[in-house]
Amino acid sequence: MDWTRNSAFSQSMDDASPSPAKGGGRLNPIYDTLDSGTVPQSVFREEEDVLDQEGGVPPLSSLGRSDVPVSADAFEYTDPTHGKEIAAAALGSDRPEEERFEQVLRRLVTGEMLVADGIHTFGEICVNRADDLRSLASGLVEETPQYHALVRDAAELEAEGRTWSLLWYLFAIEDLSFPAGKGGNFVSGAGFVKTVRQHATDVVFQDGVLNRAARIVAWLEAEHAKRDPEPEQGVGRKDGIWMETKAMLDGGGRFGEEKGGVHVSRIDPDAMVREQAKISADNAKDEERLAKIIWRFVKSGRLSEAARVCQYVGQPWRAVSLTGYGMHGPLPLGASAEEADEEETGARQSETLAGEIENGVGSKLLWRWACHAASKRISESTDATGYGVYESAVYALLAGDIKRAVRACDSWEDVLWVHLRCWLEYHVDSYLVEQTGRGTSCLDGIDMSEDAGNLELPHEWPITDISRHMPPNLEEAITMGTASYGGVEVGSIDRTKRYRKIQVDLALGKMEELLDTLIHLIVPETGSEETQQQEMCPPGLMRFSAHLALMLWKMNLVTTEQDEGTPLYTKLNDGLQKLLWIYTVHLIDTSAYSLVPSYLVHLRLGLRRTTMQLLLEESTCNETITSTQQILVLCQQWFGTYAGQGDFADDETLVSIRQFCDKSRESSLGGPIIRAQRMCWFFFDDSYREEATRRAVVLCRDFSLSGIQGTLAALHLLKEVIPTAIGSENGLLSLCSRPEELSQFPDVVELICWERYFEILREYLLWEEIYGAAVQNMLESADKEESQKALLDLEHDTVSLLNGITEFIMMEGMEWISRTTYNDVSTAKELEGSVVIMPADTNYNDLSVYPAFSDASQTDQICTFIAKICMGIIDSDSGIYFDAVPTDNREMPHQVLLRLWMDKSKPDPFADTCISVFSTILKNGIKIGEDTIDVLASSITSTHDISSAICQGCCLPRLVLPVAVLREALAYMGSTASMENADIILKKAEQGWRDLWSDADLSELRAHIESGSKLLLS
Repeated sequence: MDWTRNSAFSQSMDDASPSPAKGGGRLNPIYDTLDSGTVPQSVFREEEDVLDQEGGVPPLSSLGRSDVPVSADAFEYTDPTHGKEIAAAALGSDRPEEERFEQVLRRLVTGEMLVADGIHTFGEICVNRADDLRSLASGLVEETPQYHALVRDAAELEAEGRTWSLLWYLFAIEDLSFPAGKGGNFVSGAGFVKTVRQHATDVVFQDGVLNRAARIVAWLEAEHAKRDPEPEQGVGRKDGIWMETKAMLDGGGRFGEEKGGVHVSRIDPDAMVREQAKISADNAKDEERLAKIIWRFVKSGRLSEAARVCQYVGQPWRAVSLTGYGMHGPLPLGASAEEADEEETGARQSETLAGEIENGVGSKLLWRWACHAASKRISESTDATGYGVYESAVYALLAGDIKRAVRACDSWEDVLWVHLRCWLEYHVDSYLVEQTGRGTSCLDGIDMSEDAGNLELPHEWPITDISRHMPPNLEEAITMGTASYGGVEVGSIDRTKRYRKIQVDLALGKMEELLDTLIHLIVPETGSEETQQQEMCPPGLMRFSAHLALMLWKMNLVTTEQDEGTPLYTKLNDGLQKLLWIYTVHLIDTSAYSLVPSYLVHLRLGLRRTTMQLLLEESTCNETITSTQQILVLCQQWFGTYAGQGDFADDETLVSIRQFCDKSRESSLGGPIIRAQRMCWFFFDDSYREEATRRAVVLCRDFSLSGIQGTLAALHLLKEVIPTAIGSENGLLSLCSRPEELSQFPDVVELICWERYFEILREYLLWEEIYGAAVQNMLESADKEESQKALLDLEHDTVSLLNGITEFIMMEGMEWISRTTYNDVSTAKELEGSVVIMPADTNYNDLSVYPAFSDASQTDQICTFIAKICMGIIDSDSGIYFDAVPTDNREMPHQVLLRLWMDKSKPDPFADTCISVFSTILKNGIKIGEDTIDVLASSITSTHDISSAICQGCCLPRLVLPVAVLREALAYMGSTASMENADIILKKAEQGWRDLWSDADLSELRAHIESGSKLLLS
């Protein structure tokens, strides 16, 4: 059996019977062999950029199906335990129930658990966690904030647990005869003649509305039993015998008018009502206590246990009056129905049937009338005796009298139970009377004598005194039953009351109202009173709503295939998506990243991918690389379950990672360091390795144009992110499948060269700072000899650095950039190249954000100047167009997007033009008035030829200029080290590489060369 089978609870039920007479009956919808096949296609459209209109796989729609194999080994599962440390719960920092819920969800997905069992387990988790919190609270000083927080959270979890229990009772019970049972066995030799109870079980089974009401009553009684498992505790034998009253009577006869009122003259059970008199105070207290215990048993659906207590305390007459129509009552439900089925066999069932042959349901109705009469008489004597509320309520409940039964209620659930129990039995009795044709005059032939008094005789049942207080339908019964004790206030500050409305909506099957309720509780309307008064939505309610959405989806309780495409279908399914999405975002906000993939997979395409971006972003910023790798594995496991189905890509994880890294090129937030860190996601999986390496190359080219910030971010990428992600101590060489054939991997070669390039730049920056300080110290120091010695101590490091740079340049210049040949051909209609221009930032240590121009006005001036440069370079007849505008992305404020494009039919001049324009701007800077603003670039978008040429043109001068500076410094130190290689490079720079230099850089280069030459000659 799998958990995807149709489990919708049908409102229209056929003539099938759960009793043995007809056998079979309809298949239980939770456990039948039908596959639902319902695929929600609607979308939640509040944010167009978040939700798309593509059809998607429904949440959980294919989990457990035979055509979608899922191995339990694919997920790491640990059975829930309740021994976790709970001290942090008082501060709201630890919620192990979130982990336990996710573990259950995994088991549902892998087929280890059925939906029905999952719903039941959800409720158990809440109850167990509530016990943990109450246990912790018991060790604290009362009236402290910590104590109140624990008690509040425990109460909320208990309310949630009751709600899961209701869902289970309504839709997930396996037994076909639930909740009224089968009515016991058939009497041997009597054919298939049914008892009244068997007829009653049939009508509860066949009528969808009555079945729903019976399930709710069974739930309420079961919940009462859980909270009050042993009402009889403290009761002693013979507590029901009026020994003190008898002693008073034996000692002096009737007491008459004494302090405390008139006392009885006899001790028979009817004496108090008949004489309107009292028993002794001690006996009265015992009677009231016993009546309350009986009431508690009846609330729990345990009438037989109430009768046993009556027998135990010496009141067998009361036990007989309670069980006048069966030890478990005329319509036991739930566990009581199961017990009744086991007991109503053989001789007992034969006796029952024999007694019903003549009068049919009439004898049952007569018993109800007798209970009504007893309740009315007892309630009339209550004022005179001072007690009797619970006793009257017990008999009123058995008679179906709502008016008197509710007087003993002390909770919201009690009142609802009274209304539903009375309403249910009222309609079952009415149906039986109508079907059998007997019992409408159940007093015929019975002598009532003069004792009827003012009682309404039941010539027809139900009598007016009962029927006038009876709700007309189930919805009204629930409405009336939930109107007391604060009702069902959606915006209540009391967290437990919020679940009341959820329970009512579930009970009535009003899914549209249910979703409205949940969304209103979690996201109240802005400006409403709830927004003003209501505290932030508790995490428990978000968790409950998300899992409820999944269960409703699974059981097809929201809509059916026939509703697809309707506005209601769209609203309901979008509402469920919203609830699931809110909880998923909550998990991300609270850093529960490892739980997120379990819920992401059930979101529709737009929400799923957008939320996945948030998960990748937050975990990248807040987790270690090792931790993020574990998150990726979980995503791959979950997404792999649905690979290629519905709106899932063949590799959904890879698609999300691509979007994540691409998006970072469109934002200055996070700076270059975040772009470097994001690349770790690509390197975790060997199957992504080739694409990851190429993307790293592109990112390094970007960093090469981003100044010192780019240099530091590149080193972070190449020396920390990639080696850690691939788990290798060999660094970038591990990117090759065959390191001995490195030359066959040009993209890896380029990365290795970039690593050395950025190392050189960093070493030079450090040297420049130390050398400048040493020179300054020598010029200002009084001790010239000592300061000059400190400067000369730098000679060895200077020579080493110069040799390293010259060897790197002479090895092959920057030709290694152009060897990577991927992405040579653009697939767009037009050839296009673009780059984002920003000012050079002097704050070298801030890698958290890319620099920006001062304001919109300066940005506009930059755009104007760039446009002039473009017009000066681009021939108007070339077919090449350009655009220099402020970036319209709010995440890249006050930066400039420079874009060039042309029709593909004229590609020849395009590459050279792009190189000329971009290089001119990057090398010469931007002139605003008399000032020149040095600029950087990022996010190059172009063909390989263009990007490699730009990098060569900008990066080679950045290496050559330090050669001239280092040569000059060594000459200043009087070094005798060989500088032959430096001279060769500088000569080539002035001649062969002349076109790579801007005028300003060339002038600076020549100045250093001339200065160094003069020093060497001297």
